[in-house]
Amino acid sequence: MAVGEGIQVDPSGGGVRRRTGVRGVWRRARVLAVRAPWALPTLLAAVLRLWGIGEAPLGVDEGASLWFAAWDVGELWDRLPATEQHPPLYYAMLGLWLRWGDTEAHVRLLSALFSIATVPAAWALARAVCGRRAAGWAAWLMAAAPFAIAQGRWARMYGLLGFEAAVALWGCAWILKGARAAGPWIGYGVAAAAVPYTHNLGVLIFAAANAAWLVAPRRVAWRSWLALQAAVLAVWSFWAPGWLEQAAAVQGRFWIPPPSPGWVSAGLLDLSGGLAHFAPLRGPFGAAEIVATVGAFAATGAMLTGVWVGRKDRVRLAVLAAGIFVAPACALAATVVKPVFLARTLAWILAPAAAAAGLGLARAGPRARWALVAAIGIGHALSFHAQISRPPDEPFDEVARYIAERTVPEDAVIFVTPLGQPAFDYYFRHYGLPRAEYGVPWSMAERGAREPPMTAEASAQLAARLEPHPRVWLVRTGASRYVDPERRTEAMLRQIGRCESRVKRGQLEVSLYRRE
Repeated sequence: MAVGEGIQVDPSGGGVRRRTGVRGVWRRARVLAVRAPWALPTLLAAVLRLWGIGEAPLGVDEGASLWFAAWDVGELWDRLPATEQHPPLYYAMLGLWLRWGDTEAHVRLLSALFSIATVPAAWALARAVCGRRAAGWAAWLMAAAPFAIAQGRWARMYGLLGFEAAVALWGCAWILKGARAAGPWIGYGVAAAAVPYTHNLGVLIFAAANAAWLVAPRRVAWRSWLALQAAVLAVWSFWAPGWLEQAAAVQGRFWIPPPSPGWVSAGLLDLSGGLAHFAPLRGPFGAAEIVATVGAFAATGAMLTGVWVGRKDRVRLAVLAAGIFVAPACALAATVVKPVFLARTLAWILAPAAAAAGLGLARAGPRARWALVAAIGIGHALSFHAQISRPPDEPFDEVARYIAERTVPEDAVIFVTPLGQPAFDYYFRHYGLPRAEYGVPWSMAERGAREPPMTAEASAQLAARLEPHPRVWLVRTGASRYVDPERRTEAMLRQIGRCESRVKRGQLEVSLYRRE
């Protein structure tokens, strides 16, 4: 009998049963790793995405998710194109999800579940184009990728988008390899058709799949492939008018800055599975930041190595190269017209990037492989620690408590960007205090604008609405610089009164003005 196992008599008379100890658990884990190599990475992904998922307060964008999730499907379909730059699918799903709870953890859990499910989907994609050994490494890389973890812990549509992209590229890979089974065709068709309803830049997934088809050898009849693409486009055509309206709004005014070399390089490191730059380690650039950056470059190097060593298989090269490079190249090319390069909107390329990095690790020599694994693992661990330990950027819970402890019924609360109002209300409602709230220049409930610009005319209208209120609380968020960069709101308030107090909580600034 092995050490760690014992014999225990079943008191019910069923005989002798074996009690499993440490060695037995280890043996079963090894069997599971062989029979279902995606299972343990998926378990790791669940731990990393669910660890303290409800501890941070909801931010501006998550408050916007709650706001739109409260609309029914008809409202989303009719009003969203003029209100928001994202399609309705995630908001509709979140609205159904919130019927079973609305705590911070529950609000974010929907994204986390899709992010967790992306790990076996990425394993399947890597298994299809890179082989079983590379797929095992890809699953671990996808589970621990800091950028994937960050998106999975955020109540936005990017976790869902990553899952859809992994399924679509998995189906595309098998189709290009000549698969006749229905699974890959249905998987690609459903996922590719859902992508444009999840994110407007999801059309780049469709572009990547067709770029792969153009490069890969013809193992599938072109009529069958084009019929499948026509079906996907037919489903997407129902949303095409809304997509065009949202694209026109983005073309007219949007917040993404022109891509600088630092912006692009940080985004590309994120997308290769490295350091999540929007959750950096605080403080000066010290040893921890250097190690995390080295880990990011190690992940990028493994990914590029995988693409290179897999170049002789045209299907593999087509799927990996198209899946990784088409979307960033298109986003950067579109910058000539309008800046749209933003890492989180392209986070779905993490699955093919993990597949390529898994192939790079599988083909590397033992010493090089474990050196890369050590660098990537330590860098990912530091990035994860930064994500869960950094103070919140938008602590609306603290702001709501601060105002609730000092407000009187005649006060008004205004938000320099309407997006701040839903997140504030999520916490302020618990105090049961009356208040008048206004967005700047107007509330989302009034005109539905997400980030409308503050003008002199709107400033005068807001001043008239504030006349009945002797005191006004002003809440500025990080997004206020896009709505009121000239601080017209503060100038208007100084004309009617004086600022009695001003405090900062993260990126939030709270000021109290008293009418004179």
